[in-house]
Amino acid sequence: MAANESFKSLNLGATGRHAAAQIARQRNAQGLSYVALSNRLEELGWPLPVLALRRIEAGARRVTVDDLFALAVALGVSPFELLTRESENTPAGTGVPPGVTTAEVLAWARNETGLSTDERLDYWSQAADRAMAEIEEWEQFEATAKNGAARKLASDRVRKLEDQLALAVKRLEALNDG
Repeated sequence: MAANESFKSLNLGATGRHAAAQIARQRNAQGLSYVALSNRLEELGWPLPVLALRRIEAGARRVTVDDLFALAVALGVSPFELLTRESENTPAGTGVPPGVTTAEVLAWARNETGLSTDERLDYWSQAADRAMAEIEEWEQFEATAKNGAARKLASDRVRKLEDQLALAVKRLEALNDG
């Protein structure tokens, strides 16, 4: 099939469109041709011909759960990476309520929270509490560390935890205001 030949797109939801784009992005980032990816899938025992891969990326073929898992293995990424958005400026996924962030979708996928406002408030409150407790522990470690490398490790960890705390506080404020 010619590279410039187009396919009739299906009416995919946000998640289906994103999965198609992510599969293409991952394949291109790895410098894989359709043939190379098809060969990898064949080796995994889930053959998808080149035409099927082209149609998936064009949004003209739905991705089954089996396809998704095999493609994730072949591309060396998690299936969830193929399903979730990279930016808050794109839809979170089919059926996900408006205003739910990527971080919240990922936490939901790990079964750490639900998607209701109350569940997300609880999640971020617990995240803030954990971050504050860990900051205190690492600051104590930093104060008693005997060498520079240990102090730097502690200092770097505190900075990362402070960023996590700031995100939790920001989300708590946004959810309380919304």
